Amino acid sequence: MSDLPPPPRPSSVPSPPLSKTTGSPVGVGNALRVLFILLAVAQGLFVVTLGNRYAYVSDVKNGKDVFTTERADEVDEYVSLAGGVTVLLSIAVFVLLVIFLYRLVVHTRQKGGTLRHSNGMAIGGFFIPFANIFIPYRLFTDVTRFFRERAPQQRSAHVIFNWWWWTYVAGLFVLQMATASDSDDIESLLDSDGYSIVATLLLIAATIFAAIAVRRITNAARSVLS
Repeated sequence: MSDLPPPPRPSSVPSPPLSKTTGSPVGVGNALRVLFILLAVAQGLFVVTLGNRYAYVSDVKNGKDVFTTERADEVDEYVSLAGGVTVLLSIAVFVLLVIFLYRLVVHTRQKGGTLRHSNGMAIGGFFIPFANIFIPYRLFTDVTRFFRERAPQQRSAHVIFNWWWWTYVAGLFVLQMATASDSDDIESLLDSDGYSIVATLLLIAATIFAAIAVRRITNAARSVLS
């Protein structure tokens, strides 16, 4: 019997390559962090204009100032301008946030991370009423936990993310109270502006937490997913 050649040695199975069609989350994360900083500044200006209107309406109510159409229009214009800039920046932040989470989910799954929702839900989850509070939260939590396991020095990203998310939810809740107030009379206008000021202060805190969280998540992604 002729000697048979030895069977080839089994080769190790390589890990799946990172997606070439889905870009890195690092660049988007850096841009998102800058937008969050700009948004915090715009929100701060919005609070100032709201406070100015609240003070004016309160003075008119208490007889410390005289109502004039010119002055009322002026304070309203400042509120509208600051509010418009805040809304535009919020839209830009939302777009980048969706892209950021989607890229994190795709690359984390390809690295072997366990995620509770599909890649598509990283986008679609933002557009489902009520569920848009929990689906993106669960995906971000899965990603940051994966990073914490692979890079323990980045564990603070998970903590800061929770501060960001739930402060933001609290701000939205208070904002709903502001929009529910009828502003047809002076008392209702004061109540509405008061709730809006509290809500925006909470959203400023959430935006600052978001900028910190995104920076730390981006740093973790750079070290874990590269």
